[in-house]
Amino acid sequence: MTSTSYNRKSPAVKRILQEAKELQEDPSVEYTARPLDENIFEWHFTVSGPVDTEFDGGRYHGRILLPNEYPFKPPEVLFLTPNGRFELNKKICLSITGFHPEYWQPAWGVRTVMLGIMGFFPTKAEGAIGGIDYQPEERKKLARSSRGWTCVACQSSNLELLPDIPKTDAQPQSRDKADMPQFSFAYAENKPVQPEPAPAETNNRTESEELLPTPCVKDALRSSDMKDEPITSRVPELNNDTASGNRKSLISQAQGPTNSGQGQASTTGDSSHSSSNLSPRWLDGLIMGLVAILIGLVIRKVF
Repeated sequence: MTSTSYNRKSPAVKRILQEAKELQEDPSVEYTARPLDENIFEWHFTVSGPVDTEFDGGRYHGRILLPNEYPFKPPEVLFLTPNGRFELNKKICLSITGFHPEYWQPAWGVRTVMLGIMGFFPTKAEGAIGGIDYQPEERKKLARSSRGWTCVACQSSNLELLPDIPKTDAQPQSRDKADMPQFSFAYAENKPVQPEPAPAETNNRTESEELLPTPCVKDALRSSDMKDEPITSRVPELNNDTASGNRKSLISQAQGPTNSGQGQASTTGDSSHSSSNLSPRWLDGLIMGLVAILIGLVIRKVF
């Protein structure tokens, strides 16, 4: 079955063909992968052993099985080349495989899987499914023998699929950190506890301040904090002269223009009498009228 027989409108098929094209147009000196002609959901890959480890110089071949729901579900990974780190022909348990779908992100792809596999090589198996812990010397022997290992399906040796870089050429660039998948190289049940680094000062702002919520959230938090703060604590203190002048200015603005009688009344009393705590004038007049009526009734009754 060739790729032309697949439904090219399928999201999985479109994604797989796109990744195959990208890997072909932008190859790497550290890994290579391609789908099988008869089944594009099965890929064969070859990765180089991490430098400065017992896997250095090795070439390791394996299979990547993509689900029909790819890229929304993670792939399965099996190794075919003896390596001393992963069992052969067995689905291995990693945070980038189907054993941990909760860690998988649809933005990842086959390239991400290969980078992740290379990162997992130096880690300990810790009893994970498909993981083994050989001695370093044994792994070095397997690394040397892995170079000439030939895949039956690919009909090519690992060294043919992923040749060495000539010493005369420029040294291969290290993997870009932006391409590295953002996941832990520890297993879920045995994740080490990483101590939190001390915040470093940058432009008079600590790293923790850079991780504060967005401005709108910070403003909301600041407003909620101010609700419990007394208003007087946020009003600037004024001296007596300034405060008295401000009060008089506010009183005069509130009263506006007055006639001569009202002006005389306001000048005879203390400035505090103009506050809203005093009774209105119409109420005082009503009380005085009632008192006059009572006095008149008393006088009539007496005389």
